Amino acid sequence: MKKLLQRKRRSASILLATLMAFFLFVGLSAHGQGAPDPEKDYAYEPYTYGSANGVIITTYLGNEKVVTTPTHLGGQPVIAIGPGVPRVLIDQDLEPDWGAKGFCNTPVTDLTISEGVLFIADAGLGNDALIRISLPASLQELGGNPFFAQYNAPHTELVITVAAGNPTFAIEPNSGALIQN
Repeated sequence: MKKLLQRKRRSASILLATLMAFFLFVGLSAHGQGAPDPEKDYAYEPYTYGSANGVIITTYLGNEKVVTTPTHLGGQPVIAIGPGVPRVLIDQDLEPDWGAKGFCNTPVTDLTISEGVLFIADAGLGNDALIRISLPASLQELGGNPFFAQYNAPHTELVITVAAGNPTFAIEPNSGALIQN
């Protein structure tokens, strides 16, 4: 009887180990297929800001809701985020291209801008879906209103944080508003 129980335990252990290995393999395979790929998730082009050379993200093409921008694309540093659909086109009754530009009109709800980004262009972050954004210490300039279109957001206000050590921008402690030093 004892040998029979030992055989059944060994068989159950082998079956359990086989099932665990199978599900681990399937899980890793599925995760690898859906993993974000910065080279495919972003459109970008060469860009110069002051004396810095790198690339500007012109469009986020991915489907992730929580995003941290890459520090490099195409072997070059990411130094800027491109314009969205600027207000001037809307104010002049021109028919803007409402497609994704910068992070405008994308599914992103929580965005962390990586260190190294120096400039964010007009409407580049104008995304109704955004509820949180973290700005880097390296950020030096916001062009026009990078948050244009946020007023349409159906949810609570946009929460903005600025990394410690940013000499240009801060969050006003009483109102939580983004201010320029």
